[in-house]
Amino acid sequence: KLTQLRAVTYNWKDELNLTSDTQIGLIAQELEEHFPHLVNTDSEGYKSIQYGKLSAVLLEGMKEQQMRIVGLESENDELRDMIIELQIEVELLKN
Repeated sequence: KLTQLRAVTYNWKDELNLTSDTQIGLIAQELEEHFPHLVNTDSEGYKSIQYGKLSAVLLEGMKEQQMRIVGLESENDELRDMIIELQIEVELLKN
């Protein structure tokens, strides 16, 4: 789900157009598709993101990614050992 999200930059404008600071964040409607519990909608239909709760989702995503990395490292080690064994066999066949 996290890979479906995209960070965007935008210019924040308050009601009086007093500020136009560049911000970085997510699009609430896109986040809502995957994590509806992280998006609030007010009575006027404006959406806001609960960024504080997003950190827990990101942490779980990082843990899943780390498990995948560990699995790939293990697989890589096994394949490296197999290559070494095959290289030894090839050398023995040459002699």
